[in-house]
Amino acid sequence: MNDHGEMELDVNDFLDEVRKTLSSKIAESMKIFLDEIKKERGGLLLTTEELVLFLVEDCRVQFGKVAILLKRLGFSDSDIRYFYTLTGPSLDEAR
Repeated sequence: MNDHGEMELDVNDFLDEVRKTLSSKIAESMKIFLDEIKKERGGLLLTTEELVLFLVEDCRVQFGKVAILLKRLGFSDSDIRYFYTLTGPSLDEAR
């Protein structure tokens, strides 16, 4: 992570980590999502917030599993708490 709180991830490394931490099915859904973003925006630059919301809202991954992924990618506990507030704790409770 740089001084501005930004982190650059290699797409293939990221997808490998999703596959290891979550599942191959989720990794494939994420790959399709990333390909669509790349096509729409002409490049692949997105926020962690977008990735987290995609996993929780579209893929229906429980936040606890997303938190494990974020931790493995090097995010701090305070970062993970911030992302949790974005997903709305009620999303996990409704599942």
